[in-house]
Amino acid sequence: MSSPIKHCWSSMMHNPEWGKMRGRSGSGTGNDAAFKAAKEKRTSPLKMGFKMKGSPYNEELGNTPILHVDMDEGTLGMATNNGSILVNKDIKDPKQQQEVVDHELVHIKQIKDGRLGYDKDNVYWEGKKFSRDDMNEGAENLPWEKEAYDKTENA
Repeated sequence: MSSPIKHCWSSMMHNPEWGKMRGRSGSGTGNDAAFKAAKEKRTSPLKMGFKMKGSPYNEELGNTPILHVDMDEGTLGMATNNGSILVNKDIKDPKQQQEVVDHELVHIKQIKDGRLGYDKDNVYWEGKKFSRDDMNEGAENLPWEKEAYDKTENA
């Protein structure tokens, strides 16, 4: 079978079945019309018409994942380098959970701003390296903790 419009030699793309398939993806011809029609039919997965049960994301917090996990005794929460917040699963009081999240959000902002970072051995604050062996992590006198406590205790 030869092409009815003679702009190419494809017999497959110019058969009636292929034409029906192209018609389902949008009116008109060419990729632009098909792309436009497909874009109009798509919806963002972030604007779903339902809420996923147990989702760790909280839209009010800029979609920061909040995970309730086992943590060492005395550790209430942690902001991770990947932008997640870990909260000790043993905290049952919603008010205390929110206080922990608010505090850790300050650290998330510090990390995103490039002011705070850490690895297994050190904490990096505004270009300075602090050995984890030489500090009491979470102590209010540490500069990144002082900022977090100042911003959340008076909120």
